[in-house]
Amino acid sequence: MPEFLTAECLRRRRLPARTGFGLIEFLVALAIIAILSGLGAASYSGVIGRTRVTGEASDLLLAIELTRSEAAKRNTRVTLLPVNGDWAAGWTVFVDTNGNRQIEPGEPLIHSHARLKPATRVIANTTPGYIAFGPFGMPQQYNGAFLAATIAFCDSGNGRGVVIAKSGRPRMTVQDC
Repeated sequence: MPEFLTAECLRRRRLPARTGFGLIEFLVALAIIAILSGLGAASYSGVIGRTRVTGEASDLLLAIELTRSEAAKRNTRVTLLPVNGDWAAGWTVFVDTNGNRQIEPGEPLIHSHARLKPATRVIANTTPGYIAFGPFGMPQQYNGAFLAATIAFCDSGNGRGVVIAKSGRPRMTVQDC
């Protein structure tokens, strides 16, 4: 029998076993990647929302502290006013020399903050609609009455709030949204 037809020769000529992935293995791996990516994207949006509201609440907290310190430094009332009565539209810190709660030419503008992101919802509980500090650093309304304020920022189910204590000291809190 010729050598090329023997069983040993046929065994040696066999093709090596295939290595790698087949179509089914590839589709299963692709489905697992898609599921894990979907879970990661959902948790990532929560992280973005939490970061955004923490940053915006920190900005407001700093603006309140600036308002308080400027009132003490200038020995006069300094006002933190939302733009057009809407905290989401931004806010300004200024010295309201004529007491009309509006920024006018000639009144010192200390700080202004831009509009917040559209995804951020603001819940404000400020009795007069503004925050003002008197010369001694105490929160007070224009008529001299006590002023209390809580302003909360919500995004993607995450919330942070800024609360002004009776002493005038602001603090940040976690809020339910």
